[in-house]
Amino acid sequence: MSRSSRIESEVEGLAQTVAESLGLEIYDLVFRRGGPRWKLQVFLDRPGGRVGLDDCEQVSRQLSRELDLLDPIPHAYDLEVSSPGMDRPLRSPRHWKKAEGQQVKVRLREPGGKVQTIVGRVLAADPAAARVEDEDGTAREISFDAVVSARIQPDW
Repeated sequence: MSRSSRIESEVEGLAQTVAESLGLEIYDLVFRRGGPRWKLQVFLDRPGGRVGLDDCEQVSRQLSRELDLLDPIPHAYDLEVSSPGMDRPLRSPRHWKKAEGQQVKVRLREPGGKVQTIVGRVLAADPAAARVEDEDGTAREISFDAVVSARIQPDW
């Protein structure tokens, strides 16, 4: 496990506790280098509702205090708390499960190395793959190992 993955795991539990105390949940958490500094990005979600600026502010304030007390990150970083947006990325099986019934845009790496883009509706998801019905009505199994990137494609 890389150092940034270890830090993500440590901080995610803390962030989830803070978010849950405010009726929110952590959609995603990413710790990576952003230019000359490190960035801790926390993306919030609200079951059955929207995340507002006040929500982000409250989580940021409380999480920042907790991070200062526990000090799990051994160097300087910037904390950024926001909503993942309507076109949220699908980075884990949990994200795919929540996306069932929604339109997605997926970039896949084919066995020969070629990258293909599929737009379709998520029919079902399990821990290893998702079933997506493309625009032609063809359902196909997509292994998460083959996914280069995936996002919700909002119906405008």
